[in-house]
Amino acid sequence: MNILGETYNTTNLIVPTNEGVTAAIVAFVFVCLVFPSLVKNRQQYYAALGAILIVIFLHALGLMIKAAGFIVFEGFITAILQIGAIVMLVLCVGGLTVRDFADDMIEVVRRGEHEKEVIIPLPPHLQAQKEARVAEKDDAPRERINLTPDVPPEKPSIPLE
Repeated sequence: MNILGETYNTTNLIVPTNEGVTAAIVAFVFVCLVFPSLVKNRQQYYAALGAILIVIFLHALGLMIKAAGFIVFEGFITAILQIGAIVMLVLCVGGLTVRDFADDMIEVVRRGEHEKEVIIPLPPHLQAQKEARVAEKDDAPRERINLTPDVPPEKPSIPLE
């Protein structure tokens, strides 16, 4: 009820705005400003900064426009922009492009844990040398090394009989 005695039909709507996530992203953006050597790809950094500024702007609009439909729309767009900002910040600090990131993700999903992971692939000429060494090892007869010399067993100090 307002001053004139009019009543409003209001519906309470709870939409999480993930303000803590936005605060963490903004804090990381400021860390990147203080330590610019962290940023390897500035375009991705600016994309994340733009996404967070849009999130803040949408939150301000949501405070002004109290329509339930707009609040739900704001919550959805905020979540999408926060996810995009986090991915962009990870990529800009890691020095990856979106294509590299997608290729790595597809490779991991495709291979699973069945194959041994190659951290740094060898150049072709070093790979050929490695394969030649492995082939030589497999062909050479292996010699058994006896680590325990033939020593007669000692008599036990305690008789077992």
